[in-house]
Amino acid sequence: VLLIVANPVFAAEWNLQGKISVWSWGGACLALELAGARFMEKYPDVEIEFVSMGRGDVYDKLAVGLLAGSGLPDVVSLEDDRVQSYIAKFPNGFADLTDIIAPIKDDFIQSKLMAVTSPDGRIMAFPWDAGPAGLLYRKDLFDAVGANADNVKTWDDYIDVGKRILELTGGKTKLISVDMKSDDDIFRLLMNQLGTYYFDMDGNTVIGEEKAIQAMSLLKRMNDEGVIYNRDGYGDTLTAIKGELVASIPYGAWYTGNIINSVPEQHGKWAVMRIPAFESGGNTSAMLGGSALLVTNSSQNKEVALEFAKFAMTDLEAVIEGFDKQTLLPAYLPAYDHPIFEEGEPAFGGQPIWKLFGEISEDIPPLNYTANFAEAKESVINAQARILLRGADVEETMQQLQRELKAKFGK
Repeated sequence: VLLIVANPVFAAEWNLQGKISVWSWGGACLALELAGARFMEKYPDVEIEFVSMGRGDVYDKLAVGLLAGSGLPDVVSLEDDRVQSYIAKFPNGFADLTDIIAPIKDDFIQSKLMAVTSPDGRIMAFPWDAGPAGLLYRKDLFDAVGANADNVKTWDDYIDVGKRILELTGGKTKLISVDMKSDDDIFRLLMNQLGTYYFDMDGNTVIGEEKAIQAMSLLKRMNDEGVIYNRDGYGDTLTAIKGELVASIPYGAWYTGNIINSVPEQHGKWAVMRIPAFESGGNTSAMLGGSALLVTNSSQNKEVALEFAKFAMTDLEAVIEGFDKQTLLPAYLPAYDHPIFEEGEPAFGGQPIWKLFGEISEDIPPLNYTANFAEAKESVINAQARILLRGADVEETMQQLQRELKAKFGK
């Protein structure tokens, strides 16, 4: 294997050679394989091994490899909420990409770029698929109760629609799917919409302050009104959709792939609108999910790894193919000039949903995961379960949680 000593920013000018390995999961790995085929056509002396595994397996194996200093891939994908934790626990584990990305940083969704930037300002990953949130909804059911994007403007309107759908379906179809006991994804979406999160931009715990309490109070109200389908794990939402037990879900753009690929019998019955606002005229943009691409410092072919990561995330043909085949909405803004984003999506009645998601991406409030996100998340989920399943007081529970997390994390 020939290792070329070069400034990685200009690596594409060299005749790259050698083998690298890439770890990812599911559709993300398939998208990287598509980019890899293009990359190896451009650089025929490069070989890329793609290893697909579950997300949990990626995280576990990566942590073990970083601790041992061996058995690592050259390139790896991580969900955005994991990036800060990994770069904090393993400060020398990943390549600093600042010199590569800084010249093109304005070409990425800024909230995504912030998610992969270390507290000291280093850009440690390529922003990849974005998770702009929209309200995916059964248009036929909404139409049947006189609801549409023009009159569902606030969460109050939304809850009212849910009660009417319950009446229409004899109590069968709930409005929204929430995992009350083991995931706080909808709560996090609501917090981001309000411009808050577990932590503020300085890393201070704010989970017990006004906006977080407002977000949790909305979830509790939905539960009290009887419009929540209490799902049992992530996969149960799709089961509920197939069984017509759920009429809508506010989720990241990536979830549309489940409707497109797994529920053909409901194609044409779904549509997307902006998530409702907390108050008339309020913010209707938020983010949920998304991932990034990192290069490990242990790579024996770092020039190849860096150039492949850059290619996969910024080559327009590769980015568009990954979107077209795996519905991975890009964080790379120049891609949105492609006509594919103007096209209608048949599964959603021909609606140009990708154009809508692109518009939503422009106004997403920034958020700060911090290195403590994963540890805090478990405590937040437990608090949510006490509120939604046991009737605990929202304000008291969230303020007590804030005291506990501040004691644990120091601020």
